[in-house]
Amino acid sequence: MVEVFSFSKLSISKFGLICSIFFIIFTVIARFILPFGDEPDFEFRLNDLIYTQYTAFSPYNYVHDTLNGFNYINTCSINASPTSLWATIDYTNCRENLYQILSRISITLIIYSPILLLICFRNLSYIICNTFSIKQLSKQSFENRLDAISLTIIFPSFIYLSGILAKEQLTLALAVFLIAFLESWIIVSFILFIIAGIDLGNATVYATFVSIFYFFKFIQKKWGNQYIIAMALLLVIFAFIIGSTILDKIPNLNPLSDKIEAMKYKNENLFIDEYPKIFRPVITLISGIFMSSSGIKVIPLYIIIFPSLLIGYIKLKSITKNSFLEIDKLYLLAAITTILFFIFLFPDYSYAKYYIFLLPLFFAPFLIVFDRIKILYFNLILVIIWLLNLFIYTI
Repeated sequence: MVEVFSFSKLSISKFGLICSIFFIIFTVIARFILPFGDEPDFEFRLNDLIYTQYTAFSPYNYVHDTLNGFNYINTCSINASPTSLWATIDYTNCRENLYQILSRISITLIIYSPILLLICFRNLSYIICNTFSIKQLSKQSFENRLDAISLTIIFPSFIYLSGILAKEQLTLALAVFLIAFLESWIIVSFILFIIAGIDLGNATVYATFVSIFYFFKFIQKKWGNQYIIAMALLLVIFAFIIGSTILDKIPNLNPLSDKIEAMKYKNENLFIDEYPKIFRPVITLISGIFMSSSGIKVIPLYIIIFPSLLIGYIKLKSITKNSFLEIDKLYLLAAITTILFFIFLFPDYSYAKYYIFLLPLFFAPFLIVFDRIKILYFNLILVIIWLLNLFIYTI
């Protein structure tokens, strides 16, 4: 039964509002500190962003003149690499002009404002979710999901990737909605359709995750959790054994032909896969915390996060039975399987930018053993350390 709307449903979540304010503040600060052009596939993504003809439904259609007025000459000098522990940034040449900085901040906030509304107006979001869902989702389960999303937007890698000058900025925002309404196949299908019209490469990753999730859900219902784990292992082992040779077996589909050819070219010319295949998850994990495209890292983040993850895991292991934990395990297994499937299959997909939309599913289990305010404080400390380190690199 569809719930009747009333203005009382527009009550604002205090936690969602606090996280939204911090996201805005850190987005502004980061834009002044992050070096210009140090973004994944910067030149290619930038040209794609400028020269694409947008429909009236795309936010880029309304800022196209602004984008054309940007200074895109990249003279930024960064001394960093994927294996370096420190970095130096020539801030004089890596600094954007004030107009460009403010414009990029505005574009980011416009694109991500629907997410801020989602986590603030939770009652309305819950009504929308259940209106388009066959099976009603519990209010507490949906609240936990939105708490996880609220914490995700206050995380270094998310703040970094949400501000990149590329269409992936928009697809990431849409993918967060995909996670929020994951139980509603109607909303999920609609979002995937929109993303596919923007960037088919990212849509492939998102659609694969959704397919694996619904497949695992079906297996769990029919045969139980042990069969899910077995299927997850089979998918990962298949990807590890087959690897990028699958590119030669994929039909030359027009929408994906350019992407496939680019990946083949990188494989053949040894631009990627410099490290053993087994190390690819490490690259994904590090970049999932934060690593820029030039290799800038903030080592204190890893020193803090890795032991914290271990502590959280030990606490979760001590829980004997929890219905929310069982649900979160399914989400998490689908997320991890998707990530490992792609990084073992395609070395070009080792960077975490393709999977950062899954971050809420990694936060969700820890909300069972830690108070959300404590995790928020933890994330705030991480972001402050991240920004301070980036600033020190410019001195």
